[in-house]
Amino acid sequence: MSLNVLAIFAHPNNKQSFNAGLLESTKQACKEADAYLTINDLYEKNFQPVVAMMKI
Repeated sequence: MSLNVLAIFAHPNNKQSFNAGLLESTKQACKEADAYLTINDLYEKNFQPVVAMMKI
């Protein structure tokens, strides 16, 4: 049975941050466990967390 892992990453300094270090550790752990890792990098996708409110 294969393990699927989803990592959601959101940090403007995506190469040298503490969060980037955690992501690298996650990548290594998944590789060692032969798990399938999907990374969703919100900054890479220019994700905007603002929702426009409509008046009804």
